[in-house]
Amino acid sequence: MEEKYFIQYSRNNPDYDQYVKTHRQVVSNQTLNLQPKKLNFSPAFTNPYKILVVGDGLETSAKRLVYDMMWGNNTSFKMTQLYPGNDGIGSGVGFQFNGADLNVCAIYNVTNLLLQEDYIEKWIDLFRESHGLILVMDLLGETATVKDEMDILTDYGLKLRPGIPLVVFACKQELEPNITFPSAQSIADQLRLSELDRPWCVRIVEVRSLDGVFEGIDWLLTSSCK
Repeated sequence: MEEKYFIQYSRNNPDYDQYVKTHRQVVSNQTLNLQPKKLNFSPAFTNPYKILVVGDGLETSAKRLVYDMMWGNNTSFKMTQLYPGNDGIGSGVGFQFNGADLNVCAIYNVTNLLLQEDYIEKWIDLFRESHGLILVMDLLGETATVKDEMDILTDYGLKLRPGIPLVVFACKQELEPNITFPSAQSIADQLRLSELDRPWCVRIVEVRSLDGVFEGIDWLLTSSCK
């Protein structure tokens, strides 16, 4: 079902209420910034602000995420340029967003790529130079698999700095009837995010409408300014 279907419901309709409740869930270990605002970065952050987008959700429910950020009808992101990366590693899309220039680098099958020892130094450079990490998962996927992937990305010697913030996008392409969705708090508990030495946030994301994506990246940038 597409989002426009639910807009037809009255606000006291249980299906509409469930849709809104599901897709606005958010939990974090930081003070939430729910209203986008002009950002003032410290000199420690280079321009552009590099965000790594990883996770097996990019192969399933969120496979159109970056495309919809670039070309979707609901996008709030202004695409500016393409970044070539280093020998193809770390190529990204430039966006202008909320007063900041972003380099959004989506990495597909990242855990398999990291096993290619010939390129490990380039991967280390990419992670060391990054300012934020987005982990994309399927809202109805196996959380244990996501946890294993997250551990590799944060503990694999990739030089991701401890203070770099992490936002988890728990995505679903379409809302299915008669499905009980896990809460943002449940996802945070299963991923054991409270054990991480970094700011973190979980957002329920509707990829088709980009609901939650804007707010998640805004939180990511704000957390990096602290």
